[in-house]
Amino acid sequence: MGAPKFLLQGRKNPSTIYVRYSVSRNIDIKVKTQWAINPADWSKSKGKVKHVNDDALKTLQNKIDALTSKIIDAYNLRDDDSEITPNWLRRIVGNSNEVKEGSVDVIPKLVIPYIEYYIKQKIDIGKVKPNTIKTYNSYKKRILNFQEAIGEEF
Repeated sequence: MGAPKFLLQGRKNPSTIYVRYSVSRNIDIKVKTQWAINPADWSKSKGKVKHVNDDALKTLQNKIDALTSKIIDAYNLRDDDSEITPNWLRRIVGNSNEVKEGSVDVIPKLVIPYIEYYIKQKIDIGKVKPNTIKTYNSYKKRILNFQEAIGEEF
């Protein structure tokens, strides 16, 4: 596992900052952030802001440093069986404006934890009716009963 690296993909002013996270040879992900910068103020070799004496650029570099820590923490807190995908990184980068202490959401691979995760996400968004939640919980109970009958979790 390496540290996330930040880069620009263009020379236009302003250019979007991308984050690249390489875990292994097979997992190398690049995702767009919501930040943009003048390429003249960006150090290509170091992957960070050149002029930290400007308050706006200093704030941007602090946000980049915080996102680096957040990505590393999310990688360390994830389950061993969870996959590192572009969507995983997008969720972390997309939530970088929100200040949340604690863990980062990781999408579970098993069915029952995924159903619970899905229900929680729908409730948080507010786009679900109570009867829909009842239906989801009914499906969850049926799957639990099936898993107990065959003696296997999936």
